[in-house]
Amino acid sequence: MATEMDMKVSYQSQGTADDAIDVEVISEKKRVSQASTSEGLSSQGRSSSIFRCPRLFERASQRWLNPSFDSKEIEDQYQRSLIPELKKRFRYALLYTILMTISWVVYTAAMQPSNWQVMIAIGVVVCFIAIAFWLYSLTEHYKSCVQLSSVIMSLVLCLLTIVTFIGIDSYCDMNDYAFIKRSISTFAMCLEIILMMYTVLPMPLYLCAPIAFVFSFVYEFVFFYYSYQCSDYSQTQFVKELFTKIFLHLCIHLIGFHIFFMTQVRSHSTFWKITQATQRRHEFEVEKLNTEKMIHSVMPKYLAGEIMKVGTPNKKQTAFSEFFMMTMEPVSILFADIVGFTRMAGKKTADVLVDLLNDLFGRFDLLCEVHGCEKIATLGDCYYCVSGCPERRDDHAQCCVEMGLAMIDAIKEFCKDRNEDVDMRVGIHTGMVLCGIIGKKRFKFDVWSDSVSIANQMEGAGKKGMVHISAKTAEYLKDLSQYELTDGNGDTRNKGILGIKTHFIEKKKDKTSAVGLPHTPKSTAGSESLPENGNSSNGGDTAPAPNTTLQQPLLQITTHSENGGLSPADVEEGNSERTTESKVKAQEIEDRRLVSFMKQVNAEYLQSAPTHLCMLSFEESGVERLYRDQFKPRNLRAQLNDDTVIDEQQMEAQERPSSRRLSSETISTTKYNTLFDVGIGFLVYLFTSIGCFLVFDVQLHWAIVFAVGTILQLCVFITVLQEAFFLKARSRCSSRLVSFFHSWYPRHILGVVLISLPSVAVYSNVQCNKDDLMMQPFYCFITTVALLHYCNFIQLSSWTKTIMALLSGATLIIISSIDQCTFTEGADLFTNSTSMPDDNNNNTSSMPELILVVLLLVLLVLLLNRQFEISFRLNFYGGVQAAEDKGKIQEQKNKAEELLHNIVPKFVYESFKETASSKYSKNHENVGIIFGSIINFNEFYSEIFADGIECIRILNEMIGDFDALLEKEQFRDVEKIKTIGSTYMAACGLHFSKPEHERTFKYEHLQTLLDFSLQMQKCVETFNSESLSMTMGAFEFILRIGFHHGSINSGVIGTTKLFYDIWGDAVNIASRMDSTGVAKHIQVAEETVEKLNHLYDFKYRGEVTVKGKQAPMRTFFVIGKKAEPLPDPVPVVIP
Repeated sequence: MATEMDMKVSYQSQGTADDAIDVEVISEKKRVSQASTSEGLSSQGRSSSIFRCPRLFERASQRWLNPSFDSKEIEDQYQRSLIPELKKRFRYALLYTILMTISWVVYTAAMQPSNWQVMIAIGVVVCFIAIAFWLYSLTEHYKSCVQLSSVIMSLVLCLLTIVTFIGIDSYCDMNDYAFIKRSISTFAMCLEIILMMYTVLPMPLYLCAPIAFVFSFVYEFVFFYYSYQCSDYSQTQFVKELFTKIFLHLCIHLIGFHIFFMTQVRSHSTFWKITQATQRRHEFEVEKLNTEKMIHSVMPKYLAGEIMKVGTPNKKQTAFSEFFMMTMEPVSILFADIVGFTRMAGKKTADVLVDLLNDLFGRFDLLCEVHGCEKIATLGDCYYCVSGCPERRDDHAQCCVEMGLAMIDAIKEFCKDRNEDVDMRVGIHTGMVLCGIIGKKRFKFDVWSDSVSIANQMEGAGKKGMVHISAKTAEYLKDLSQYELTDGNGDTRNKGILGIKTHFIEKKKDKTSAVGLPHTPKSTAGSESLPENGNSSNGGDTAPAPNTTLQQPLLQITTHSENGGLSPADVEEGNSERTTESKVKAQEIEDRRLVSFMKQVNAEYLQSAPTHLCMLSFEESGVERLYRDQFKPRNLRAQLNDDTVIDEQQMEAQERPSSRRLSSETISTTKYNTLFDVGIGFLVYLFTSIGCFLVFDVQLHWAIVFAVGTILQLCVFITVLQEAFFLKARSRCSSRLVSFFHSWYPRHILGVVLISLPSVAVYSNVQCNKDDLMMQPFYCFITTVALLHYCNFIQLSSWTKTIMALLSGATLIIISSIDQCTFTEGADLFTNSTSMPDDNNNNTSSMPELILVVLLLVLLVLLLNRQFEISFRLNFYGGVQAAEDKGKIQEQKNKAEELLHNIVPKFVYESFKETASSKYSKNHENVGIIFGSIINFNEFYSEIFADGIECIRILNEMIGDFDALLEKEQFRDVEKIKTIGSTYMAACGLHFSKPEHERTFKYEHLQTLLDFSLQMQKCVETFNSESLSMTMGAFEFILRIGFHHGSINSGVIGTTKLFYDIWGDAVNIASRMDSTGVAKHIQVAEETVEKLNHLYDFKYRGEVTVKGKQAPMRTFFVIGKKAEPLPDPVPVVIP
């Protein structure tokens, strides 16, 4: 499958390195996409049949034992960004070590056991080293020695624990009970240190695992060495206890590895999500800027602000129900027309013509900024702008005059650069204008007034190479002496300005031209001019392209994928053999870009989510609700809402492409977290149960508890395994049951039962055996593992697990404080006394040490659970933030696209995305064009009342009704081009929504446009009867439509402002069909009748002289649709 990328429109930021990277990424991705299309298609078929393990996290490498990103640059940046979090975890370890050491020092000083002075000395050394490392972590040097500091601290703790266990004197000199106490406390300390090495002492697995295993081996070697020498061990008992201790150590290593592994996975996943959120926030700002710039490209800022508040138009509620119009006076209006454009355009292809107009109008756009003018629009080869609107300024007349003179100079430079022969005719008038927008589709900022019409007439009555100004404009020129004025006599050439005195300005008196643009050297990239004699006018050289230093494209289309550059198909497992040099290069470029976003990630954002300090619930109730609901699978929710059982694979197929199914999921997702939690819990339960079977006598109630617990564990494990990998449809009953336990509170109840099974196992084996004194510490050994097992099930509330750990520890203390051997045999528990050899106070004297051991274990469980829940919630919150930011950017992108669709047609925008450029030009054949004019609007328009605003409001409603027709399905191929005053221009045949084989006949689009024209007539009739009659009495709007079809050129013109327009002889004829037409009629040429006379009735009008045509044209009026259409067109009969 070809690379699928999320498209986004971004404006070009000049002078930044990111732009160069973006351009390189785009070109490289195109080559990658083209090279891997066929391979992607074949792999797609394989991906649906081959089972794929889930990825560790987004962009993960294949190294499961050492989770890392697949890019060294990204992994290095991740490690740098993680230093504050690692420092925080390291300080947690140091804080717990200090608290633990102080506790044991105080206890030792109070109880004064054997070798207590040595114990205190060791404790002081540990505290001193921990405090020294704490102070060292405050320095900048710690960043470069994170792992080394953790390794040294781990070795110190391991070594001093062994030394504490050994002591100075031999354990054989101690009584058995002192040995038991010492073994319990040191075993708990050993497991605590092992767990800390996996969790809070930041080390990679290849360091912490060997150290932890060696520590376990050395500790047990010392333990069994002394216990074997000092106790009367049988070989069988020794083997049983040895294997029990091995299983217990395996349990703590499994728990530690699970926590280490999932912490690494979640940390990487969180970092990636936050990076994506940061990137999307950046994109959101870009899209916001895009939206503003796009709307600013068609209207001034003050009006754009109002539009942005209201929104964009849609079918149910239009953003322009409010009327945006204001009166401004005085304003100078400039119209400029290219003399010789038709001759120049007749020899150019569409691409070249658009290129030429972009070059020329781009120069004019820059001149507008230089001379304080506001560009209004381009009408074919006509360019018009104003000064003094929308921002008032006193020198508006001079700005327009200087603009006109600069345009004349600019077109001379253009001709010199492009080897063309065209000139400029400029007309200027000053007066009052109404400025704003009308319509719902293809809207733009425009001006209306009699003054605007006069300025247009001034241009028509002008002469090339001169600026034609009215006397009113001359009055506003502050210094006429700097210009050479001659009488214009414009009324002799144009009756539209009768009675208006005019002047010509050719140049300034100082013989210098107006402030213009620097001279533009020729470029080697050129146009494809069609030579008159078959040869280029330059002897084969192509004409130069526009100077790129003068204009920058308004839009730059860039592409990015969700996986950091390549499509998911290119980065998923199994595709390494298809990696090409281009793919690697594109990936490296995108990685550099991602690293630039990663550097912007706030370090605090990686450490904590916005949660309550104590309970750790999210501050926002909505986020907390989402967090609790995340555990419910989508397919279960769907099954409960639908009678049909829905396969989760089918649901996922609807949500993302098939190439991303299963392989797009990561270990950090909820269902895989649950699977690992349940799996590790099951193993811990089995190992502790095996230890109980080995050490304790088997009793009936314990066998029953073991059987029930095993069945429960198996059922839950099979269920989560099925949910994670084997996504098969369940029965409705089982789905409801599973869904129930996925709810927040039932999930916690089930989790508490599962996590407490190891504790239940050891407490089910409480019994009296005075012959085996070493059995008693094994209660504590196994209970220690059971307590630390409460660090598992990371998705449960930390407080729930900590409270259960505290209850389990309290149960151990209570059981240990009761002499089990005082129970009678009939009680089926204990039959003998278990008094200690020394005295009756030994059991009592052991309670403080046991309580201290339990409290330290619970404290460690609390610290770790709190840290893990923060990490888990942060990972979830990162996903929420990424999703919210993605939603915002998508909303902004949709808004930008919708606005852009009102500037250029949708099919043009799609071309932008395909070509990654804002340039567009195309030749079209047999395109239908209409011009519909409200011919009596000038009679209706009056500036006497409210300066004509209410008249424009009525026109806005009329144009809005025309725009509403475009929303109908039958007219989906009709494109509004623009409105010119009270004239509505549209075309059909620029694009087709249906393929050619589905169309009824070749010219179906002409039929659609003619139907649209008939509907326009009905709209006017309805408007006259329902709206206009209520406000204006007997006055009625009169619509006249001109229709023609033929070959045209289309393109997007502009640099600072984009305008989609069409040109060609067919456009000119359609305009003449309107201007020479008759009120309330649709006038068409004979060529159109020949294509559509089997569907419509036409009435021959006669021959009409059309400007630009040597011979008169035969024209017809459209009467209406035939009552009984003919199968094919018939020859045209001229009466």
